[in-house]
Amino acid sequence: MKQLNKTNVALLVAGVVLLNSGFIIKRYMSISDATDGFIKGLSIGLLVLSLLVFLRQKRHTAQL
Repeated sequence: MKQLNKTNVALLVAGVVLLNSGFIIKRYMSISDATDGFIKGLSIGLLVLSLLVFLRQKRHTAQL
């Protein structure tokens, strides 16, 4: 398997940490649904961005 570079790993870790912290914050604090949805949406966006960057780099190296 191709090794992930630092950008992919950073985006992936940031998305996972943000997603999990959203659940933890909601458990122990009272936050609005809009804030909760924003945190979850942002984290899912980071995860998708990490996947897209990885696939773009994989396609670029396959063409070389």
